[in-house]
Amino acid sequence: MSRNALDKISEQQIGYSHPLGISVDLMLGGGRCYFQPRNESDSCRTDDIDLFTYAESKGYYTARDRAGFDALELGLGNIQLPYVGLFKDGDLSYEVDRQQQAADVREPSLSEMTQAALNSLSRASASDDKGYIMMIEASRIDHSSHAHDSVAHLHEVLEFNNVVNMVMKWIDAHPDTAFLAVADHETGGITIPSQYDPSLLQPGKHSAEHLSELWSGYNGTDKAAYLNNEIIPAYGLTNVSDAEIEILLAAGDEFAQELTDLLNDRAGLEWSTGGHTGVDTTLYGYAAGGMGDKLVLDMAGGWDNTDLPKYVAAALGVNMDEVTELLNVNGTEWVPRDDEEEPERRR
Repeated sequence: MSRNALDKISEQQIGYSHPLGISVDLMLGGGRCYFQPRNESDSCRTDDIDLFTYAESKGYYTARDRAGFDALELGLGNIQLPYVGLFKDGDLSYEVDRQQQAADVREPSLSEMTQAALNSLSRASASDDKGYIMMIEASRIDHSSHAHDSVAHLHEVLEFNNVVNMVMKWIDAHPDTAFLAVADHETGGITIPSQYDPSLLQPGKHSAEHLSELWSGYNGTDKAAYLNNEIIPAYGLTNVSDAEIEILLAAGDEFAQELTDLLNDRAGLEWSTGGHTGVDTTLYGYAAGGMGDKLVLDMAGGWDNTDLPKYVAAALGVNMDEVTELLNVNGTEWVPRDDEEEPERRR
């Protein structure tokens, strides 16, 4: 299956077209437009399938905005599993942009969604021995690295640290739970030479992506003034020279790249590529008591990333070969094909 087949993946996540009829118990994040039929203005679908309506017919609570998320009361209220909450048509906003949103419409943070999910799954599992598995993805760390956006990257990493700290505290209170955290690859090849100055990233209030969208949408008569008074300060840049202003004014489609280059040069941060690198990533894990000791013994050393799902499957008692056979019983027509390669992310 192509990971770009987002409409088909959305269908399968809630059981609409999954060949085994399985579905998630909860899902929180972005991608709202793939749940909306094509007649809705913000839809990304090319058909009339309404996955929100389908989910509700199967007993799901659905949320599409901040009010809908708040109704969950972080998983401690009357709304219980299953539920789906999708809070932006595409990717969720970068954390640094999310923080600037008005409180009544602010997208939930990754840590808020994690807390709600943990509470809901724990409540649902209290009456049986089945337990649960949850995937938390901080995908915008990767996106900010592709873009060399050090401001966005900083806030994404800090928010993931919040998630990790929350999960560790949860495990201390629920010692039958363990977690693993690892990146599937390194992105951007960031290097931090001597005399770098991370304090220059702190004043930034928006990502380069957000500011590039504002810049593209500006239709006023004084672009230089808008750039100087709105865009540049929002990225935390100061003392921008006339020559640098001219570069930004002439940047066209490369505006975001030129903006990030200015800040990276000032902060002393270097990025070697707009793609992935072969650098090893660090595998983190945490569990309490004897389970923690076993996790260290099991997972110490170097691992190929394909070994991690095998470890998780074994812990869950799932035979992936049997599942694969079941999926292929009726052929593979359910697998959407897409021979078109994903566009390469640039600097």
